[in-house]
Amino acid sequence: MFTIVDEKIQEPDTIEEFIEAARVFDHDNDGKIEVAELRYAMSRLGDMLDEALVDDLIAELDKEKTGLIDITEWARITFKWQ
Repeated sequence: MFTIVDEKIQEPDTIEEFIEAARVFDHDNDGKIEVAELRYAMSRLGDMLDEALVDDLIAELDKEKTGLIDITEWARITFKWQ
C-alpha cells in the first residue's frame, strides 16, 4: 500500500520530492503532520526503525512539543538545508 511513499521517503532526490512524499500524511493540507501519524508511518514504512530512533527524530522535529511536525522543517533537517 505504501510502496511509492516508502521509496520516496527513503531515497528522495530533492527536498521538493521529500516534501511531496511527506504530504501524503498531511491530511488537512496545512504543511504539518501529527506526531502520531509520523510515528505510525516510521514504524510501518520500509525497514522497521528502532523505537528509540523514532523517539529521537520526533524530539528533534517537535522541540516545542506541539504534537505537530512541520514538513518543511523535517525536510531541512533531513537534507541539512538552511
